[in-house]
This record gives sequence, structure tokens and C-alpha cells, in this order.
Amino acid sequence: MGHAGPSSGALRDCQGILFDFAYTLFYPRGAIDQVQRAGISPRDARRHWAEIWSNSDAWGPAGVARDLDPDTHRTEWLRLLAPLDRLRPGVALAAYQQLADPSTWAPYSDVSSTLAYLKNAGYKLGLVSNTSHDIRAALSAHGLVRLFSACVLSCEAGVAKPDARIFQLACEGLDLAPDKCLMIGDTATTDSGGAPLGIATVILGNRPDWPARRLLGLRKLLSTARPKQSATHNASTAYQVCGQ
Repeated sequence: MGHAGPSSGALRDCQGILFDFAYTLFYPRGAIDQVQRAGISPRDARRHWAEIWSNSDAWGPAGVARDLDPDTHRTEWLRLLAPLDRLRPGVALAAYQQLADPSTWAPYSDVSSTLAYLKNAGYKLGLVSNTSHDIRAALSAHGLVRLFSACVLSCEAGVAKPDARIFQLACEGLDLAPDKCLMIGDTATTDSGGAPLGIATVILGNRPDWPARRLLGLRKLLSTARPKQSATHNASTAYQVCGQ
């Protein structure tokens, strides 16, 4: 796990943790499966998808516009996915339909246990995502939505990362000052947008093969940072997550 080097003071004072969604907590399992059904190996399917996703990250302003409007999202992603039809006609559309369906996304193997641990430790948890669809369905499907005190989505907020306003909305949703929050993401150009507000940022290292662990090391990183009010640790109040 790589990170952007938040200060010890930022970690010590941290009371809320904001998370990115895609490739931080969840990965698009359904879309990747569709690529593999084109008759290529799992390794080649992952390679094709990694190239596509890398190109999507490089869109800059176009990527921001894509995540504010479902129609723009469909148009831009189908253009990006078009090369997949060379593998087999129809793969691009099938992959997009899976990508746009939050229920087909899957959490990394350590996400449920890590989020439950942080919630029990007294941290307020928030989600800040550039998305054109309501991804709460993915959280609900895995019993995670109740762990989040705030979910701020670009398609609802009308602004997208790295615009500082979307981070401000998330902090307000947690009822915390920005300098009491930590942001966890995988893309520095977008996920560090809250830095001008005083939000410390942790950027995960390069994406591993799916469904590898993404939050490995987060507990250790936060081991010296405790909110002033800790959750009560007993069977009646401790959060547990489906599948754990």
C-alpha cells in the first residue's frame, strides 16, 4: 500500500475517513467477466480491461463530464470499449451494461472486515465517488451501506473530483471539519482534490490482479490515530458485515 505521506498529526487527529469507490473498495467483476467470455484467457481479459481503464483515467475534463450524466457516460464508455468488438461483436455493449450495473461490482477481499473494524473503532466513514449511477446498490448488496454516514456521488452533487466542493459536501455529511478527515483513493489526480481544504490523502499503490486485497496496511497506518470518542466494543454494538 502506497500513500501520499499524511503527517502524524493528521493521522492522530483523524475522526473521519472518506473512501473512493472504484478500485479502492470495489472492482467491476461483471464487466471483466464479459471480456473473458469473448474467448480469451483470464490474464488477457484483465490486461485488456486494465488498458481500457487506464485510458478512462486519462480523460481529464471529459471523464468529469462523463460522471455527471448517464447519457454522456454511456456514449463515452461505449467509445472507449469499442475495440473489444474486435474480439467478438457485441462484447463492448455487454461489458458496458455490466459496468453500469452497480450490482455486478464486487468488493475486494479485505474491504468488509476493514470497514467494520474502522466503524467499531469510532471513525465516521464516508464515500466520495465520481459516478453516473447510484452505487449504493453495490454497497447494499454486500451489507456495507449502513457503515457509511455519508455517500456523496458526482451524479447527485453536480460536481466531481477533484473539485474541492465534493469533498466539502462529504465532510459536511460526516459533520466534521475537513482537517479531521482522511481520504483513501487510488488516483492522485482526482482523490487528492480535498487537499486545499486540509484533507490528508492516502493513495493506494498500483492495482493488483482481482480480487486481491486493496486496504492491506490501512489498519497499521491508522494505529496511532484514534478519534476522541471511540465506539463501545461489545457484542451489542459491534458492527459485523455479511460474509465475515
